[in-house]
Amino acid sequence: MKTQLVTNVDFRVAMLPVAAGTTDTQVGPVLDTEGYDSVTFVMLLGTVTTAAVFTLQVADGTLANGGDLAVVTGGVALTDAGGASSGKLLVSEIYRPVKRYVQLQLKRTIANVVISGAVAILHHGKAVPVASPSTDTLEAILLPTGQ
Repeated sequence: MKTQLVTNVDFRVAMLPVAAGTTDTQVGPVLDTEGYDSVTFVMLLGTVTTAAVFTLQVADGTLANGGDLAVVTGGVALTDAGGASSGKLLVSEIYRPVKRYVQLQLKRTIANVVISGAVAILHHGKAVPVASPSTDTLEAILLPTGQ
């Protein structure tokens, strides 16, 4: 059976670009995972200063407004070695979220880290194809001639 990725997952904006900064925590919107068994966050880093320390975190909660969000244990602090993190992807997956609402966070501790943006991919949906994709997404399925 042939399937297209875009008809079986829902893509959401998880964080907009953020300029260089230190000693702060940048957060994305609160996302509803109802109907999905997994959410994968993919963040693209911009320029990362040598010796930067940053932690990719996911918070979860039961309130749609995010009022009860708490960081899920398991985030890993990363230290840049010689600017090697610039232009890299950070990926975190929450399989079968314990709580319905999730939020991507990047804690910047030492030196500058530029966030180029992040996307959340909700997958393993209970109902596929996804009937109405997120308003965050403009989709196009291209089929080469002859298929």
